[in-house]
Amino acid sequence: REAPPVIILRERAQDLWAEAMPIIDQTWRLYDPFPELELDIDQEVYYRAEDAGNLRCYAARENRELVGYAVFLVSQSPRRRYLVHAQHDILHAKPPHGPRVVPALVRYSERALQAEGVNLIYHASPIGGRFGELLELMGYKAVNTLHAKVLGERKGA
Repeated sequence: REAPPVIILRERAQDLWAEAMPIIDQTWRLYDPFPELELDIDQEVYYRAEDAGNLRCYAARENRELVGYAVFLVSQSPRRRYLVHAQHDILHAKPPHGPRVVPALVRYSERALQAEGVNLIYHASPIGGRFGELLELMGYKAVNTLHAKVLGERKGA
């Protein structure tokens, strides 16, 4: 039997939050580079960014059920004023929907962001994960390696 179609649309963060949290709870430790740190999301930061026009949320639904989402922070590039760039903050799909939903979210967000004037997209991909391979197959170029270090007290450790 063929899987039902995945419908992807832009939605407001405030409208998505309750549905997205179970997916976040189910998947964040799989991809977070510091799973030992407690997840403590400040929803107000996202709401303020959205109210300022700097946040884009794309929801993937199958039979109206949320099966994935992509969130981007959008801003003018401070180094190249002629560029508007989008940085993916989070992109998740509910297992087992990932192989079908993640590429669809990437393609949809590309089209939607470009239609709004974004001309450069950045995605972060976990080291050793398959997302980076997918992005390269979709025409993305690996441009940086990001290094992170936890300083001070580790809340939740």
